[in-house]
Amino acid sequence: MIKSIRFRNYKVLQETVLPLEAFNLILGPNGSGKSTSVEALMALKRLADVLLERNGSEKESERDRCEADLLFEFSDVYEG
Repeated sequence: MIKSIRFRNYKVLQETVLPLEAFNLILGPNGSGKSTSVEALMALKRLADVLLERNGSEKESERDRCEADLLFEFSDVYEG
């Protein structure tokens, strides 16, 4: 399970930590980062898909680089 996501310079979320639990409800006004948070989770899924397709290849192209940082923190496998 993903425990938290830390955003740095990712769209409207400049320095933000989003703690996650088994169930999460994200509320807020327009432009506060709700959709951006979901997009970050989708980015993690796409990254996992790409890594699986590459079968461990460590080649990095210019297209793979970006200036934003997303840090996903995972809980221990046996926790919960």
